[in-house]
Amino acid sequence: ENQTGIEPKPEPEPVPLISQLGTWHFTCDDDIIYPWNYTSHMIDRIEQYEGPVILGLHGITIQQDRNVLRTKRLPRGYYASRDVLMWSNALDHDIAVHIIGTGTMVYKPSEIGPLDCLIDMPVPNMADVWIGILAQKRKIPVISASRPKSWLFEIDGTFADSLYVVLAGEKQREKVVTREVESCLPWNVH
Repeated sequence: ENQTGIEPKPEPEPVPLISQLGTWHFTCDDDIIYPWNYTSHMIDRIEQYEGPVILGLHGITIQQDRNVLRTKRLPRGYYASRDVLMWSNALDHDIAVHIIGTGTMVYKPSEIGPLDCLIDMPVPNMADVWIGILAQKRKIPVISASRPKSWLFEIDGTFADSLYVVLAGEKQREKVVTREVESCLPWNVH
């Protein structure tokens, strides 16, 4: 280990960004430190599945009975309805979910079909939800991949400025997210 606490990469490893079936598309966050073997692990995991699949680490399952707008007594809405498999926690086996965090996502564009950010993501800063909705409409499995604890690291001091912190407290934003999530009820795991 070095000063960052990250295990150094032992030997250069070829990273196959092109497979026989098409090009991989990885989406990443600028506030996460990814391990040296991230791409090879994610490709190994996604290749366990046949057909289109969206794979990532930060998995979200919608508890549909809690996905209604806030009432006077009970916290409701998108944020209250989520069961989250945090990307930083260990997961000993892959789990099918409804939504994947786009900061840890991989898929094959040739398998999931076209994605037009202006059409498929009409409201900014909701990419996770839009990808989940796209997967629901196209019946594409969304998988939270197995991984060891603390395999990825958040860069110190970045959480306070993260989109989650900035947007989670905005009531109007939550109404928009909740409305979009409700538009796909019932959510299914494919």
